[in-house]
Amino acid sequence: METIQPGKPARLGSLGTTAAPARASGSEPSTTPRPVRDLLAVSLEGKAAHQERHLDVTDEASLARLRNGSPDDRQLARTIEQARSSYRTLLDAGARIVVGRSAGNGHMPAVTIIPKALLDHPDQAFEAVVHYGGMYGTAARPDPNGGLPARIRDRMAQLPPAVIVLCEARNHGSFPTREPYSPDWSLASDPEQVAADALRHQGLSGDRTLTVSAHSAGGRAIARIITEGRLACDRLELQDCLYANGNKISSGKAVLAWAGSPEGQRCREIVYIHAAHGQNSEHHLLRAGQILAGGQAVTRVELVRHYDAAFWAAPAAAGRLR
Repeated sequence: METIQPGKPARLGSLGTTAAPARASGSEPSTTPRPVRDLLAVSLEGKAAHQERHLDVTDEASLARLRNGSPDDRQLARTIEQARSSYRTLLDAGARIVVGRSAGNGHMPAVTIIPKALLDHPDQAFEAVVHYGGMYGTAARPDPNGGLPARIRDRMAQLPPAVIVLCEARNHGSFPTREPYSPDWSLASDPEQVAADALRHQGLSGDRTLTVSAHSAGGRAIARIITEGRLACDRLELQDCLYANGNKISSGKAVLAWAGSPEGQRCREIVYIHAAHGQNSEHHLLRAGQILAGGQAVTRVELVRHYDAAFWAAPAAAGRLR
């Protein structure tokens, strides 16, 4: 098992590769990976025309218009109100929180949290983390037993600072229900586009890396994106989320197949966080030090509690994981 080593910085993925040169007509496409940083820039420029602006949760005028709008607008207003309440401690600490829809998430909302340190110095490098959550809570109204706001606070405070983008599932509007809430990730398709939409208009000019993460039942989103969408990232973080769901595609086997694909080869590192008290039926598929088909190194972290895997951050004394 790989361990945490004091003072050793994270490997968030090298962005030193260059885009493939233009190919002559009729020739085979190049397999040279294109850095996600460049891909995000293309997304920011090329998709701006038809993407709506994400709204600051403190913008009362826009919130009032949504409350008086269409059913989708009223649902978005509720999501904004819930996010403002759930992450009040982060707002009070100077973070900016914006909420908006993205085609990369089936036009479902995403809640984006930008730390004060990055707002104060917007030209510094940062990590964008697009996250898919599990049962018993939504992005805007997380499970109270999970302590998510504090975990996000700790993750944002690491170096480089992190922007957290929390995706809402297709059925987020039905929460809370009498039955345990289980997210429907059937619209999740392109976390890179989700990140591009969330970062547009935020004034962040520094280099960025893209991490895609999932906790628990959020692993279904990863499997769905791999099989029916597009997963391009510098780092993939699997937070106690490797399951085989009956006749549905398993998240663990989907990741192994994706690793050797052209999209998977853009990823430089896969972090797998396993909890002893979790229910990872496919935990054996990713081992510490394993090198996958696309050349990605697997870092495996062993924890005890399932909730501890969500936005896991190494203790400050230990630095970031390696």
